[in-house]
Amino acid sequence: MKLPLVLIISIVAIGLLILLIRHRRAIAYRVVSGEIPEVLAQLQASGMEGNRSVLWISPRDASVGDGINLQYSIDQGVVGLDWVLVGSRNVADKSKIAEMAAALGYQVEERERNHLLHLRVTGQGISELGMAIIRDFYNVSPATEIRMITEGFKWNPHAHWK
Repeated sequence: MKLPLVLIISIVAIGLLILLIRHRRAIAYRVVSGEIPEVLAQLQASGMEGNRSVLWISPRDASVGDGINLQYSIDQGVVGLDWVLVGSRNVADKSKIAEMAAALGYQVEERERNHLLHLRVTGQGISELGMAIIRDFYNVSPATEIRMITEGFKWNPHAHWK
């Protein structure tokens, strides 16, 4: 019994879609802030639009569920820091983070993606800005482990792209 060509094409298309979804699934890791340059190097090497890494930071003074998130993503071929305006701390600290980034010479603009507002920060040495936010703004020790998820690429702590 021969299957119609349309059915064969449909089955192949569904299989490819499943593989794509599995490949883009977020994976959780633990990193320290000093590894941000390497995370960004691997993100950049992944080369795919929309790939990202999200760091969840819990400052000492944060109550449960009141941490901040700091995201790096590839948007229009450029790796940048996204200060996504979800969570009370991210919203409350928006203007201070924007001022800090601008004072250090970074380009800061407000954007919307998937109905979420965020600050998009780009410029040379963007990894150092993330480390400064974590260390200087939130007083989190560089040795403190931070939860990170990646989407579109796998973090390899043993690779050295930078």
